[in-house]
Amino acid sequence: MEDVTIEYSRPNVKGGTIFGDLVPYDKIWRVGDNASTKMFDREQLAIDDHYKLSPGIYAIYDVPGKE
Repeated sequence: MEDVTIEYSRPNVKGGTIFGDLVPYDKIWRVGDNASTKMFDREQLAIDDHYKLSPGIYAIYDVPGKE
């Protein structure tokens, strides 16, 4: 069994729009508000038997697009 922890800080929009406003399109965004979202895995993870992640701490980034 894989043991994974996700640490996420949800953006506070305060009546606005996240994508295209607070977070611009086609630019790298650190997923999260006060700090980047982090994934902690204690064992090697396999995703669809194609991708393998070694144990460790990973920050999650994204490039949101308009579509």
